[in-house]
This record gives sequence, C-alpha cells and structure tokens, in this order.
Amino acid sequence: MRSLFAAALTLCWFGMALGQDTDTGAIAPNEEKIAAVADGTIQEALASWWGFSAEDATQSLQAALDSGVKTLRVDKQSAPWTVTPLTIPSDIEVVIDPGVTIQAKEGEFRSLGASLLSIDQQKNVVIRGGGDSVLLMRKSDYHKEPYEKSEWRHGITMTAVKNVRIENLTIRSTGGDGIYVGAGNDGAPCEDVTIRDVFCDDNNRQGISVISARNLLIEKCVLSNTRGTAPEAGIDFEPNYPSECLVNCVMRDCVLDNNQGCGIALWLGQLEGGVSEPISLTFERCVCRGNKLNGYFEGFFHHHDKVLEGNITVRDCLFAGNGDHAVRLFSKSPDAHAFCLENVTIDMTGAGEDVSPFGFFSKTYLDEPPVRRPVGGMVWENLTVINPEDRPLIWYRDDSSNGFGLFDITGNVTMKKSADDPGEEIMIDQQWLSEHFPGVREPKDPEEKPTEE
Repeated sequence: MRSLFAAALTLCWFGMALGQDTDTGAIAPNEEKIAAVADGTIQEALASWWGFSAEDATQSLQAALDSGVKTLRVDKQSAPWTVTPLTIPSDIEVVIDPGVTIQAKEGEFRSLGASLLSIDQQKNVVIRGGGDSVLLMRKSDYHKEPYEKSEWRHGITMTAVKNVRIENLTIRSTGGDGIYVGAGNDGAPCEDVTIRDVFCDDNNRQGISVISARNLLIEKCVLSNTRGTAPEAGIDFEPNYPSECLVNCVMRDCVLDNNQGCGIALWLGQLEGGVSEPISLTFERCVCRGNKLNGYFEGFFHHHDKVLEGNITVRDCLFAGNGDHAVRLFSKSPDAHAFCLENVTIDMTGAGEDVSPFGFFSKTYLDEPPVRRPVGGMVWENLTVINPEDRPLIWYRDDSSNGFGLFDITGNVTMKKSADDPGEEIMIDQQWLSEHFPGVREPKDPEEKPTEE
C-alpha cells in the first residue's frame, strides 16, 4: 500500500513540476526548457514544454514546431492534441508518441483547403508515429452545415517539398485525402518523398492523391474505406497541368481495399506528349481487393498527334473481388507509354456477370481536339486469371465510331476456373487480337483514312 501511495505522490509531484493542472490536464509553458531550445542547448524537445490545453492546443504545438528544435516529440497527455490547421517547417523530425492523437478541433477547418498538417515548399521533414499514433479529422461534420462542400480538407498536404518522410501512423476521417502530394504555385513537384507504414482509413476523397512527384516511394501502406466525394480511390495519380510530372513513382507492398471507387486510379488526361516529361510508375506486390469499381484504372486524353511517353509496370500484384473490371484502360493508345503486367493474378470470383478481367474503351469525345485512337500497347507476362463464370478475358467497346480494334498486346495468360485448377494457357499476339477484336488502326497521317489490318 505504501509503495502505491508513493507512486501516486511522485506522479502528482511530477505533474505539478511541469506546471500541470491536475483537474483539467492543462500544462503551462516551461520557460527554462523553451530558452534552452532557443539557444541550441537542447536538440530534442517535448511539445508539452510549450504548454498543453485539451480544449485547443494549437498555439502551443505550433510554437513548438516553429522553435527550431531538430526533434520534437508530441507526447501523450490526458486528452488528444486538439488543433486548428498546423504548418510544418523545414529541418525537423516530428515524433508522434504511441497512443497520441492529433485531432481537428470541432467547428473549425471552415476554409475549403484547410488541412490538419501542411508542408509547403519545405525540405528535410520527418513525421513519424509510434504505431498507434493517429491524425484524426471530422469528415461527417464537413458534409453538413455550416461547412461549405469541399474535397481539399486533407490530413497532410505536401506541395513542392523535398526530402520528406511520413511513416508509422494512421490518418483517418479527413475531409479530403489522407495525404495530398501536390505541386507548388510555380509548378515544382514534390521530390524525394517516402510514405511508409501509413494506414489511410475512412477518408473523403482519396487515401492518397499524387498530383506531381519525382522520386516517390509509397511502401507497406493500407489505403481503405475511402468514401464521400469522387473519385473515392485508394490512391489517385492525377496531374492537373502538362508541366507536372509523375517520375520514378514506386508503390510497393501496399493494400488497397474496400474503397468506394478504384483501388489504384490514374487519370493522365492533363499530361501532353511532347510537352510533359515521360511518366515512370511501378506497382509491386500490391493487393487491390473489394473495391467497388476497378482494381486498376487508367484514363487519358490525347492532344493532337502526340501521345504520352514513358512506362508503367504492374508486377507481382493481386486484383481480387473488385466490383468492376479488374483492369480498365480508357483510350490507351498503342503508341503511348508502355504498359507491362508481370506475374499478376486476377481473381474474378464473385464479380458481376457483365464484368470481364480487362475492360478497354476507345472514346474520342474526350480528346482535345478529337483524335482517333484505338487501344493497345501492352505486354503481359505470366498472368493468371481465376474466372469461375467463364467470362471473356477482354471486354472492349469502341465509342469512337471509327471501327477500331485492339493492337500491340502480347503475352501469356493462364485461365483457371479456380485457384486449384491447372488452367489453360492462352498466347496473346496480333493474330489472337485480330480474331477476337478485328478493326482498323489509326493512320499515321491524320489526312489519311483508317486502313484495315
């Protein structure tokens, strides 16, 4: 009994020593510690040295972030760190201790683009959680008055940053994306960004949106339960202008499941061949399952006679139980960037009757100006398709009224009725495409008429 009393007395004394109000949990600033940080004596600090209030800790936490300390620990208190929008400076490591929640203050974040944490044109930043550390917003509040509708109230917004790492935390119930990777006002991309071991859950628009990035690694993340405002994908790569880029973007060992939209979505319509930098994206060992729409989606515009260059590789991935085509390509020209599927498994178990593993569409009404393009330009290596209902491998619709076929798709596919079925191998080449999807290829000269293959 004496030891328990002594422990309680010690805790009480420690709280008073920190200037903590034992009734409210509020902490007064520790001026001695703050001064030591200011003169460079201390390089690692606790956020609570700048004070804490359960009602609103914004002023204290922002002051701690702006103090110049190299490592800032957001330490656990009697209540979450409730804040209005915070900005992150350069040259700092922010460690969110285990069990700590940084949450959006109720009734705040009225601005359409108010994000919980913003990193704008900064460099050398780490935001690291302790496993059960949480960034929490109030998505349901933002869908009703007095809030104006918005899709940009993100958990973490990055614009034109360099050398940023975000890892080991949960980002939940935002009014936009869990994480937004965007360009600066001058069009500069985010560079050298790593997002690792992050769980983006129940966000409004996307788990992660990538607008412009160079050297981006997304690894061991779970992007789930996105719903609220379209596109509602696990992740969406969607540049806004031809000057933006998607260069050396790698997504590895991630799970994208139960999203209202697609698992992986790429809308590349604003990039222009001959103007935009060639794209380069790789998806490795990712799982897209249980998404309402496609496991993987790509959509394009075509500008004049120029097509987007570069390459996209999907390797050792699984697409299972998605509500629409596992892989859907929209106006992907045979002459555009390379698209390679390697050792990919598509499981159509439970899919709808009219849904095929692949869905291809050729449309011209989206083109600017209208450009005639068929669909194709792919390499499939060692694909496995589990197809219990014997659906066609490819569903293709040409809405261009040009009679296009499919072109330049090669590879081998093993079709199975079940996972245990040894299956039947199909070799895909131009002869197979011509037999199943005959049509014309667009002319090299825009003045020529399409000719039969």
